[in-house]
Formats: sequence, structure tokens, C-alpha cells
Amino acid sequence: MMPKLYSAPEVASKLGIKVDTLYRYVRNGKLRALKIGKLWRFAMADIEEFTPSHRYLASPVCSKPMLLPEILRETARKFEQRSAVICGASQRSYAEIDLLSDRFAHALLEKGIEPGDRVVVVLANSVEFVIACFGIWKARAIVVAEGGAIRPNSFIHVLEETQPTALVVDRNVAVQLEGMQDPLRYIRAIFVKDQTFATSSRANIHVESLEAVLE
Repeated sequence: MMPKLYSAPEVASKLGIKVDTLYRYVRNGKLRALKIGKLWRFAMADIEEFTPSHRYLASPVCSKPMLLPEILRETARKFEQRSAVICGASQRSYAEIDLLSDRFAHALLEKGIEPGDRVVVVLANSVEFVIACFGIWKARAIVVAEGGAIRPNSFIHVLEETQPTALVVDRNVAVQLEGMQDPLRYIRAIFVKDQTFATSSRANIHVESLEAVLE
């Protein structure tokens, strides 16, 4: 039985791109297609092979809307070992991102982070940033992302305005926490990436290495 073939407009709609962009992928050899007469036709197997390295295949309009963690889990199920995030020498598959973000979500819930709480993430672009965001969403908390080069005064302002219950920071930002009192009054947990020093003990605040949590 011949597999169903899709037209260019149908495939462009599924991928959420313009038809001209779709044709560019075909011309560049990134997406396989069959030319019948003057028309291009596409097999679902070729569309699915194309999507992991370029964009997520949008769900049909009639299907149930999916949250980002659900999309990750579904993609991990379909493309388990394919690379999801590559950052320098670090590389993680969809399955690994799903598993590690599950661990981080569990760590947040274990520390008393509740749905609707805000979690401030101050990390450079990295695999850990992606894992942290998905873990926060899985815990049904709210991601407040800030750049790694944030200045101390701006950082304090963010803490005052958002009143987060948890922080995910690198060691350089963690240094800024020393001596802070009032801006941290809502914090229950701090997760530090590349923690190479011991932070001062604080009542009711758990400080942990992010790498240790994800092991």
C-alpha cells in the first residue's frame, strides 16, 4: 500500500513555516521530497526525520493542546536518543533532558516549592538552563529567567519584585547572595551550578549543588 503523500501547503502548515521556506529546505537537501509533474509531495517518514533537528512538528488543530513539558515527553518518546541540546562539549538527548528535568522538578517539590511559585534562573545559555526551565515547568512553578551578567543592584530588584521561593544560579551569582537578608526572605532553596565553595548557612534555606541534584 502506497504511503500517503502530503502537499507542500499541508507540510508547511504542519511545520509552522511558509511554503517558500519549505521549498528552500528541499532545495538544500535538508528535507526529502518527491516531484510529481510540477508538484512536490512529501511522505510522513521524511517529515518526521526532518523535524527533530529543525523544529517540533506542530500537533494537528483538532488534537488536544500540549504544554511544553508534555511536548518534551512526547518528543523524547519518539526520538529518544536524538540530540536535543548541544552547548560546547555538552550534549544531551531528548530522553536525558526529560529525565534530568524530572529530577529537578522532584527536587523543587521536595524543598516545598508549590505550583504558582516563582523560581529565578540566572544562568548562561547552557544545558543546565534548559533542564532547569523544564523542571520548573514540570513542578508547575513559574520561570523568571535573567542574564548571567546581571548586576547586584538589578539582581536585588528582581528578587524584591518577583519574591521567588527558589533560585538557580551559577557560582558567580551565588557570591552576590552573601550578606543579603531581606531580599531572600521568601527563598526556600538555592541551587548553584559549578558550586566550588560553601555558602554561608541560612535558616530555612536549602543550598545544593545543581550537578548533585541532577546526578
